[in-house]
Amino acid sequence: MKIVGLKLPENCTLTFHANGIDVRVSLNVEKDLLPWLPAERIHKGTMFVYWIRDTIPLEYCSPKNICSMYNILLKRAMIRVREAKERRLRTEIRYFEELHNQLKLEFDESIDQR
Repeated sequence: MKIVGLKLPENCTLTFHANGIDVRVSLNVEKDLLPWLPAERIHKGTMFVYWIRDTIPLEYCSPKNICSMYNILLKRAMIRVREAKERRLRTEIRYFEELHNQLKLEFDESIDQR
């Protein structure tokens, strides 16, 4: 299959097979996000990469559909990375709130003992 005039970014990989085209989109992620993302979706190269993939059936393969699928997958990957960041931040906030409450309680007890 020849794709004419299709310009996709470097973070998009096309795999052609008998049933259609696999479109794979990848995003670089920070190392501290790794525990919050599925391990099977992480690729370690020079950076850590989160990837997502979907298939376009053979009868719908066209440059327009490939570009549309790329945009859909990119948005979906960005949403999932943002959700992972949110989960990480919520956990950190909870940890610091507990630490603050513990320190406040210890401080209050030390004042009461005086």
